This record gives sequence, structure tokens and C-alpha cells, in this order.
Amino acid sequence: MYTKSNPCAEIQILLGLYYLEHGDIQAAQEWLVDADSRGQMILEWISDGHTEVQIADVLMELMLLHATKLLTAWLPRATDKHTVLPTILASPLRDVLVEVEWVGENGWECEFRANRAFRRGDMRESISWLEKAMQYPPSVRRVVIEADIALAHGNVELARHVVEQGG
Repeated sequence: MYTKSNPCAEIQILLGLYYLEHGDIQAAQEWLVDADSRGQMILEWISDGHTEVQIADVLMELMLLHATKLLTAWLPRATDKHTVLPTILASPLRDVLVEVEWVGENGWECEFRANRAFRRGDMRESISWLEKAMQYPPSVRRVVIEADIALAHGNVELARHVVEQGG
């Protein structure tokens, strides 16, 4: 086991995030308190659940640890969520994006919320989020969700039309 007698900021950050992901806030604080400025930044994030975060500063560590709970909690308040989105979409953690409680301040957030509701079988909520997404420029994701909803309602013709229009 790694001990504090051999401090290294990278290891301290990883261990702090590991303990946070597993719900041990006290152990996380012990590892983060003496880490570099990123450790202090993370401590601020956990002290106030409303602080905006720069998730890119720890994204690689979160991905390495498969820290889905932390990603789900921090992404909605990340000021750089647009920047990190392509990286997360290209990673094995892409499914976490559907579980995030997005605010819906842009089209892709609305689309993820619509997809989440669809996966849970809540068609009314899915349609509501899809309607909000339609206020923004179209995307492939939106076409897929719209076609899925049409198919779930047994409307193959509408689904075909949506896909053709999406092309």
C-alpha cells in the first residue's frame, strides 16, 4: 500500500478521487489536502455541491478510475462540459452521459435527458425533453431518439420518415 511517507501529487489525486468515488470523504480529504492545487480544487468541489468545476483538470484520472459517480455528479456543473464531451463520448464511460442530471441548457443535454427517459420507459418525459431539444440545431442523436420513440409507439412510417429527414 502506498503511504504518505512518499508523497506524489498524482498518486494523492488518484487516491483522493478513488476514495471520493467510493464514498469515503474523510479518506479522500486526507489524501487531497496535501496534494497540488488540483487537490485543493477538488476539496472545494466537495465542500460545496454548487461550485462550478473545471472537470478537464481531472478528467483523465476520473476515466482511469471509472469514477462514474463523480462524473455524474460533477458534469452538470462543469464549465468546460462542451470541451470534455467529445472525449467522454469516445471513451468506455460514454454511457454515463445518459445518467447525468443535465439542466437542458443546450440541445445535446436535452437529447441525453430524452434518451434517459426513453431507456426508463417514461415516454411522456422523453417526448418533453425531445421537444426542448428541437429548439436547437438537429443532430444524429436527436434523430435516433425521435425514431426510437416513433417505433416504441408502433409508428414505423413516422420512424422511417424521421430517419430519411435526418439523412
